[in-house]
Amino acid sequence: MKSPSSYVSNSSQTPPPIGGSSSASSAQALIRDYWYELKFSDLFKFINPDGRYQCPRFNCLKSYKDASSLQRHIRYECGGQKKFRCLMCGKAFSQSSHLKRHLESGVCVKYYL
Repeated sequence: MKSPSSYVSNSSQTPPPIGGSSSASSAQALIRDYWYELKFSDLFKFINPDGRYQCPRFNCLKSYKDASSLQRHIRYECGGQKKFRCLMCGKAFSQSSHLKRHLESGVCVKYYL
């Protein structure tokens, strides 16, 4: 039996986008790159009155206790494309740890072996 890591796909293999067209407009790409490249020091601009780090995106109401949590949210969760894909079932995840948990749960192994 293959190890769980052998079923992992990452962004270097450029998986097709999920639920969208294969090419994004240049404006969408610029916005995506801006949020992805947001520096850790820039996050201090987004502290709300409660002392929590508020996501600066228009429709997102999430806030976090730590700046690093907000940075992870912006990079992987809030509008970011899911980069980690299970090669057995095709399900995609925003973080490698979520894919690893999926593989270790045995969900794919049950249905695809």
